[in-house]
This record gives sequence, structure tokens and C-alpha cells, in this order.
Amino acid sequence: MIRIETSRTGLPVPLMNEKALVSRFDPQKEASRFIENKIGSPPGILLILGDVFGYLRAAAGKLLPGTEVYSITVSEELASNDTDYGEECLFNRGKTREFLDRVLREDNFSGLTVLEWQPVLKMFPDFSAAVTRLIQRRLQILNGNITTVRGFGNRWLKNTILNFLYIPRFSTLACGNSGIALIAASGASLKNSCSLLSDSRLPVIALPSSLRFMKSIGRLPVLTVQTDPGYYAVYHLREGTGWLTHIASPLSACPYIARTKASILPLNQGDPFEQELFRQLEIPAYFLPSAGTVAATAMSAAIALGADPAVMAGLDLCYDDINTHVSPHSFDEVFSNGSSRNRPLYSVKYRYSRDTRSSEGQSRALETYSKWFTELDRDFSEKVKRIKPSRIKLPMEVVTADDVSAFSGNSLNIKFDSNPAPDFKVRKRIILNILEETHGHIKQGTESSMAEEFIEKTGNVETGAQLIGELLNRVRKMEHQ
Repeated sequence: MIRIETSRTGLPVPLMNEKALVSRFDPQKEASRFIENKIGSPPGILLILGDVFGYLRAAAGKLLPGTEVYSITVSEELASNDTDYGEECLFNRGKTREFLDRVLREDNFSGLTVLEWQPVLKMFPDFSAAVTRLIQRRLQILNGNITTVRGFGNRWLKNTILNFLYIPRFSTLACGNSGIALIAASGASLKNSCSLLSDSRLPVIALPSSLRFMKSIGRLPVLTVQTDPGYYAVYHLREGTGWLTHIASPLSACPYIARTKASILPLNQGDPFEQELFRQLEIPAYFLPSAGTVAATAMSAAIALGADPAVMAGLDLCYDDINTHVSPHSFDEVFSNGSSRNRPLYSVKYRYSRDTRSSEGQSRALETYSKWFTELDRDFSEKVKRIKPSRIKLPMEVVTADDVSAFSGNSLNIKFDSNPAPDFKVRKRIILNILEETHGHIKQGTESSMAEEFIEKTGNVETGAQLIGELLNRVRKMEHQ
């Protein structure tokens, strides 16, 4: 039980098991000294764990005016209604996870400092362990994403521009209700769900890598989720050209999404450049933090659209003997082209599965994806079920295709409106204005979140300025296709 007494300065002091959680003399002065002693140069973002009545958050807000300040409080009894200095999150696994996904972003997490108020953490060890795991999970995802961003930085920015200019139509949610939905991943076990996918009236949300299989059984997904910016994404999307109706995607994804002629449901993954483009065109976008794997994004999208439960098929996260995906698959030609009379297809597949696996029939990428799903909090994972899974265990209820067919309740009913994209000249002028302004900020060394993003994605100031100059010249020459 928490008991409250008054400090000598008249401020409330909480006691847990008769131990004061802040100073009995002057909690505010104690908080200021703590911040001053722990913080040298002001960080870009400060996260305080175990704050009490907002004392630490207020002290940090006053002493560090240029810092984003956030706190996570263990219980409502220790919370503060003060919103003058930063933002407070009352601990709850699901809500805290969403809070961290929102405030810890690719453009700010490298400047993160975490401060722990030990008097609270010692008295609430379960809170300490749980919130630490959530932070570690978010940082692992961001570290994986930022490595990809730095490796594909130029491509991501070019993709964003091309997609913004040439996507023909944008989707908006017209109507929907909560209910069951299927998600088709591309593990080898997806074939076991063939009858359910082809015969069931349940809506299917597909990963791009499952499209060839879905096409082979004649099932049109209600939505396909695409986030990959890389070259091989084209292989998957070619399967949907002229066939798919709606694709959920950030602008930074492979620009082939525009060539499919599908209508695009925009995903906002916290990227400042994309956010500004959506804002200027007044295009609504679903906020879904990047997760490092399109399967996770598809799951989040399904739940955001009302799926309850979202039933995942083909989420194997490991190889089936020498088979890395369901068959037929868009990579079939890649393997076939590498085979010959002296190097038969089975040999090619065997060598690939042998050389890319690290443990338990998983590649390093699949290991990373497995860890992401393993860290799901209970509130989220309870909304997801998994059909006939592989040997990789995840915190989801295991069901069979027959179980899904027998589920009581409604199926997810979602419909999208498709609207023509704004005039090409309007979009081109918006891009040019943003690039010209950002180029000026980088050249002059003035502060700008957009300039910081370009520098982060390209590696340094000089490369960022050079890339924007190249992009400006390229965009000026672009014409409507």
C-alpha cells in the first residue's frame, strides 16, 4: 500500500512499506539535483522510468528546454496531471508498448538517454523488469531498421519521391466492423491452408511473397501489405500487376507498387518526409510503426482495421527441409535460373538452405523476425491466432484450419474507397519545395527535422546535400507518365 505524507515544503511524499520514494524535505530540489548530476550535455530525448508525481519530468523540462521529455509511471497513485513538461505514460504493457513505438522513432532514438528512479524501481521490481524489456524490444527493432535505412538510405528516399509522384490512386477505409480475418504469409505450411483460403468467405490480407500462391488458388486478397524497399520486392509485386485492388504501403516501399495499378492505402511509419507529404496533400495515413518484417506490419494493419482475431497462415519463420517458401512462389525462377544439368534444382535449393541457415533451420533474418513476435505483449498476441505452425514457438494460440472454419462470430468486413491521386504538377511542386527548403537547411547548417532525416539516411552532411541536389535535378525533369 502507498501512503502519502507531506514534505517540509508542502509537497506530497509517497511511502511504500513506510519507505519514502522521494525526499521528505524538498522533492523538487532533489529531482533537479538528480537531473543535473546525471545529465551532462542535453540529450535529444529523455525517458524517465519510475517518476513520482511528475517531479523528475518537471525538473528535466525546466533544465533541458530543447529535449523531448517522457516518463513512465508505475501506477495511477504516483501519476501527475501536469502536462507542462513532456508527456507521461501510466504503465500498462499494451499501452506502454504503443507509447514507446510512438515516441521512440528512427529519427530520434540515437539521442536517447534513459534515467531510472531507483527508489521506485527497487520497490516495484516487476515494473522495472517489464518496462526494461519493452524498451529493449523497441531499441532492437529500431537498431535493425536504422541499419537497413543506412544501407538503403538513397533507395528509400528515391522510392518515396517516385511513389509520391506516380501512385495513381489512394485508398481510404470506407467502412468496416470487427471480426475474423486471415493473413497469408509465405511459409511452406501455407499450402496446408489451401482449402480454407480458397473456400472460406473470410477476408484475406496477403504478404507480397504469398501472391503467386494466392493467384494459383484463385483467391484475391482484400488487401496486400508491402513495406520492402529493395530490389527483390519487384518479384513479388509482379504477381499482382493488374490483379490486386488495394495495397497498404509506406511511400518508401518499392516503387513498383505504382506500376501494379492498385490503389494504395498509405501507411505512416513515423518518417518525417512521408508525414509532410501526406500532410500537404491532406491524405489520411494509418500510423503503424516499422517492425522490421512485413509479416508484423500486416498483423498490426489487420488489427488496426478491426481483425479480432487475426489468423495467420504460413507464418513458419523457418525452413521446411530445403524448402524456404510455399510453392508456387515468386522466387521459383530465381532458383531455376541458377540450376543446370550439373547443378540440379534440388542441389541449388539444398545449398541455399544450408548456407543461409544459422540455427534450427532459420536464417539470421528469420531469427530476428521470430524474436520480434516472441516479444509481443499479451494484450496484442491474444488478438492473433496461428494455423498449423512450424516448430518455431510464438506467444499465439495454435489452431487448425477446421478450428477457424468453426469459429463463431462475424468475419471482418472492410471496404475501401479508391480516389484518384492529386494532379501530377501539384505533387511535383510539393516535392520540389520540400527538397529546395531542406537543401538550404543542410547547406547553411540550420536546424530542420527534415534535414536531419536526410543526413541520417545518407550518412553525413556532405552526402545528404549531394543527394538532395541530385534529386532536385531529377525531379525537375520528371513528367507525368
